[in-house]
This record gives sequence, structure tokens and C-alpha cells, in this order.
Amino acid sequence: WGLSNQMTARALENIGAVGGPRCCKRDSYTAIRSAVEFVAENMGIHMTMSDVKCGHNHENNQCLRSNCPYYNKKKVAFICVHNSCRSQIAEALGKYYAGDRFDFFSAGTQTKSQINQDAVRLMKQLYGIDMEASQYSKTMDQIPKPDVMISMGCEVECPYVGRGFDENWGLEDPTGKRDEEFVKIIRQIEEKIQML
Repeated sequence: WGLSNQMTARALENIGAVGGPRCCKRDSYTAIRSAVEFVAENMGIHMTMSDVKCGHNHENNQCLRSNCPYYNKKKVAFICVHNSCRSQIAEALGKYYAGDRFDFFSAGTQTKSQINQDAVRLMKQLYGIDMEASQYSKTMDQIPKPDVMISMGCEVECPYVGRGFDENWGLEDPTGKRDEEFVKIIRQIEEKIQML
């Protein structure tokens, strides 16, 4: 009787620590996790507990989102052949505008030794974003499995990445073109990110 009341108190304390507004799933997950920990501490019984990630945030307009310990942001990947220009810009702008709602990645089927330097310069100039601080050219096997895959538009043939793309943005490659062309593509990417 005493242990069950202590366990209930622990669960309620942990639920209260997360805060409101209400969420039945969050409260249930927290109560179960509290029980697993309490039973291990007080009875020596160790149960396995999987890493709970909630995918129901879109069903609850009061969801705490990134403040919830179980919040599972969808992973969005932007795919290009070389992962050096358009996909890198999309990753940077995705993080800039919606990094609290999605995890953004970019990748290619091949890599370049560095991100396109015109893209790096213009992103710093337009948004104050230093893409080289946290981004680099990478292949699909170097990013987590995405929930959403977007092709930048490969003009000839988009790479096969194991499944179809959710969207093809059909963007021209501005590599080697004047700044005006680069800025035009950057603004198109910005608009599409905001629509996403």
C-alpha cells in the first residue's frame, strides 16, 4: 500500500514537472516510465523501456512540441546529386525557419570536397547563416532515415535513393551563374520551405 502510493506520487510529480496543457499520451508515457524506474529502485526488478517517440503531435493543437520529452520531429531530407548547393541551402533555410518543428538534412549520391562557395557567401550575406559551421557534403548513408524526401530537381535524372521522392522541387542549378541567379534560386527555396 505504501509503495503504491509512493509510486503514484512519483508519477504525478514527474507529470507535473513537464507542465501543461494536458496530453493523455504524454502523461501515460511519463507514468509508465516512472513506474519502471520506481520498481527497479524499490524491488530490484528491471524492465526494459523502449525510447518512446510520440507521433501524434499533429492531432493535438495544444502539444508542447519541442518542450515535450516524447516529441518526435519529422526528418526531412533534401537530395541532390552532389549535395553541394541547392540541397545545402534547403537544409540551412529549413533549420533557420522551422528547426523547432522538423529535423532537416541534406545528402547526395556523390559528394564534393566543400559546399558551393557562392552559396556559402550569399547565405551569410542574406541571412547571416554560416553553412560551413555545421554542414558538409554527405551521402544518404550518413543521415538518419528520413520521413520526407525532397528532390531539388536534377535536370537530367534524379538519383535513386531506395524509394520515390515525396516532392520534386524542380529547381535549376545556379552553380557557375551570376549572383542574381543564385539569389533567385535561394528565394524559391525559402518560399518552398515556408510552404512546407
